[in-house]
Amino acid sequence: MLAATLQVLRKHGAAALTTTRVAEVAGVSVGSLYQYFPNKRALVAALKLQYFEQITGRTLAAIHAARDLPLAAAVAHIVGELLAAKRDNRVMALALRSSLAELGGRAWVRQAGAMLSDPLAELLRDACVARSDVAARIVVSSIEGVIAAALESDPHALDDPGLADELVTLACAYLEQRRRAC
Repeated sequence: MLAATLQVLRKHGAAALTTTRVAEVAGVSVGSLYQYFPNKRALVAALKLQYFEQITGRTLAAIHAARDLPLAAAVAHIVGELLAAKRDNRVMALALRSSLAELGGRAWVRQAGAMLSDPLAELLRDACVARSDVAARIVVSSIEGVIAAALESDPHALDDPGLADELVTLACAYLEQRRRAC
């Protein structure tokens, strides 16, 4: 049913999403759909949860794996994994883009950002970055903003290896300015 929800969102957009349409695409009765999802908001919420779990899970693993790397290498690893996760979930990201605004998704985006910022702040603290909590939020927001803009302008922009290089340069230049002696 979630695959059908994704298909409807991609083909028709959030405004045309109905439980009836999702049931038709999924090949199930509306009654069967209602046993699992009481309304279209529940369908979109489940899809958002799946998407954010995939993106944050992979990115959190990258943050933890980068703990013992020098700061620039850590940033490169984290950015690389985040971009790979976004590429792997590009269809879902594009489908959810319009529904996030229409169906209360801004809170989901903030929550995912917080989930990534806290462990990143710890990594930055260990790298002697001043105000690591603020720096982590700025880095996460900046990178996510660039990725969102890239997806908006051209869904295949995430395939450009230069994008990762530019994001790493952006983050490292900022973070190097925030470093202090430990």
